[in-house]
Amino acid sequence: MTTLDFAGNEVGQRPIRPDVVEQYNGESADEAEKRVRELLERAVDARLQNNPKPGILLSGGVDSTVVAQTLARRPDARDRVETFTLGAVVPFMNDEPYARYAAWRLRLPLRVLRPHRGSPRLTDQAVAYLAMQDEPLGMLSYFSLCRLIAAVREISRIVIGGDGADELFLGYEETGRWNDAAALPRGATGLATVSTGPDVPEWAGPWGRDAMTTGLLGHQFAKLDRATAEQGVEARCPYLDWDLMGYVRSLPPAMLLAQGRSKGLLKSLLAGWPDWFVHRPKMGFAYNLRWAWALSAFSGLRELVDDAAVTRFAYDLPVALHSPPHQWKSRDIFRVFPRVWRLACWSAFERRLDEAAPIPGEMR
Repeated sequence: MTTLDFAGNEVGQRPIRPDVVEQYNGESADEAEKRVRELLERAVDARLQNNPKPGILLSGGVDSTVVAQTLARRPDARDRVETFTLGAVVPFMNDEPYARYAAWRLRLPLRVLRPHRGSPRLTDQAVAYLAMQDEPLGMLSYFSLCRLIAAVREISRIVIGGDGADELFLGYEETGRWNDAAALPRGATGLATVSTGPDVPEWAGPWGRDAMTTGLLGHQFAKLDRATAEQGVEARCPYLDWDLMGYVRSLPPAMLLAQGRSKGLLKSLLAGWPDWFVHRPKMGFAYNLRWAWALSAFSGLRELVDDAAVTRFAYDLPVALHSPPHQWKSRDIFRVFPRVWRLACWSAFERRLDEAAPIPGEMR
């Protein structure tokens, strides 16, 4: 909030932050789990307001499954809620079987949306999704999320997902780094962080603080916001509820990492689910794009990469990709596809800058 005097001069600034309603007060692990469950139920209920037909993004991972389970307990859930997942290029691979199992167990309808195979449809989608970025964002999962949202928006303009759970409940299988005072963020030159929700716990180390703040806001939610808002869809995230975040961030790390497991407390909310579902490594759907495009020998992808981008980032590319993109062999693209996708993102960004540049002599 900015404070002005009667002459309109700025005299001060301060952030506007609500009070943290509830914090950990020494209760047992079982009591803390019960309270987290209650706060999550309240967070989900709040995100159902003015939301007659919510679409649930159900990847089959723990985060989205816990949200879907919370929704499924509502008496009207099966009439109101529909779940969506992005299927694999090869059916029943990646996370798809887990999403199917979760939807079956919760008795919720599921739509499996498969990526288009090959070109030109795939290339046209890539061009459209890259155009939605106001600055380059090179995560492969961005394309898959855009594809999923494009399909969901035909049924619902409001989606609910599990975003933010890793940063709140200590995920990423990096259990020892969250509170390690010596663990630094990759490429860190300083320890400055942005404010994201209630105060970050004092026990968090530099890596943990960065993940809870800068990583959450500048990475995960940049991806989510661009994929949804640019397609006219609103994303609602129960894990980012202020009261839930305030309570969870006050818990000691040993309680969050129950039994020494990544997201141990959150996984405890799936008590009764089989271990093969709860304690599996997450595979994700990022590789769908690589395989889908490979079926057409990456037709159309080479044209998305500019020579200037190859020259700029040659230090991060194998020698086989130092030549102009139209000479690249498919096997080399497949091997380092994430880097090629980032080159396409950067190329699209620079083309937008060129298009926005004023014409010489034109009024600015």
